[in-house]
Amino acid sequence: MGHNEKTRQGARYAVLQGLFSNPVGFPAGARAPVRTDRGGNVRGRKPRPTAFRVLNGNPGHRPTNDREPEPPPLDDFETPPDVLSAIPDAVAEWRRLAPLLRRCKQITEADRTALLALCIEWARYLEAQTKAFPRVVKAPSGYAMPNPWIAIQRGALAACLKLWPELGLTPSSRSRVQTADGPGPDGDPFSEFDEPLPRRPLQ
Repeated sequence: MGHNEKTRQGARYAVLQGLFSNPVGFPAGARAPVRTDRGGNVRGRKPRPTAFRVLNGNPGHRPTNDREPEPPPLDDFETPPDVLSAIPDAVAEWRRLAPLLRRCKQITEADRTALLALCIEWARYLEAQTKAFPRVVKAPSGYAMPNPWIAIQRGALAACLKLWPELGLTPSSRSRVQTADGPGPDGDPFSEFDEPLPRRPLQ
C-alpha cells in the first residue's frame, strides 16, 4: 500500500471518529438531540418521576431534576368527575384509588386525565369480562367466530397495564417505596405521606 493510500485511509478514519464522538453541527460538550422512533416517540426506558426516585432513596444515585414541573394538587380530588356519572364501575374505581393517590402525593391536576382514563378502561374491562362468554359465538354467516368482547376485554386490560405504572399502582413500584414500620399515630398507614419528604443527598 502506497503512502498516499495510507494517508487517505487515515483521513477517512479521522472523519468517521469525529462523527461518532461529536455529531456534525454540534459544538464540543453539547448534547445530541433526543433520538425518537418513526412515530416521534422517545426511545429507551421511560424515566421515573422525581418523587418516585426520592421515595425509593434514589438507588441509582443519579442527580434529581430540581427544575421538574410541579403542577398544583387536585382540588376536591375524591369527588368523581361528572363525566363518570353514567359509568358506575368507573365511579367506584375513582373512589377506591383517589384516597390512596392523594395520601401518597403521587398525583396532581396534570394527572387527572390519566386517572380518568384508567377508571374508564377498568370499567370497560369489567363489562367485557361479563360478556366475553361464551368464548365462541355464531357469526351472521353461520360460522363460529371468537366472541368480539374478548378483543374489547384485552384492549381495556392492555390500556390499564400502561396506565397503572404511570400512576405508581404496580406491585414493583410499591415494593420500591420505603415506608415506616406500622401505621401512623392516627392509625393511618399512609399518614407519613401527608408531609413532603426531604430530598436525600447524593452519595
